[in-house]
Amino acid sequence: MFGQERNQKPIVNIDPGHGGFDTGAISIKGLKKKDVVINIAKEVVRLNRELFSDSLEIYLYPYSDTLISLGDPTKLAKALRADVFVTIHCNQAVRKAAQGIEDFIKQDDALSEYFWLSNSQLVLNMPVFKYSGKLPNAQVPFWN
Repeated sequence: MFGQERNQKPIVNIDPGHGGFDTGAISIKGLKKKDVVINIAKEVVRLNRELFSDSLEIYLYPYSDTLISLGDPTKLAKALRADVFVTIHCNQAVRKAAQGIEDFIKQDDALSEYFWLSNSQLVLNMPVFKYSGKLPNAQVPFWN
């Protein structure tokens, strides 16, 4: 109706890393990283639909086993003005006891320290380690 504000859902852009001939790491038993991350991403979409009544507007790109340009997901996130951009990857570790998460958080954002601490302490209750030596070709969208 005229004069009423639109009730918009938060926009979440999910990028399951790898795809197509780019399998990512392959386990000893043949499990491919690309299969793991696309399944995790699709599970997030399912949970949003079934448990949260589609309370988030989720864009999953790519949605299937497809190799896309490294910059395409960030271009989509910027075009959508996504509230959250999540790229899903799984790391390989030599130590079986290795566990945890990594995240890229905009460093000049007022809430960056909060998110950094909450991801490692509140959500997973794990020790906090800060590492800043990331990939030079990483593409993460930040906008004001």
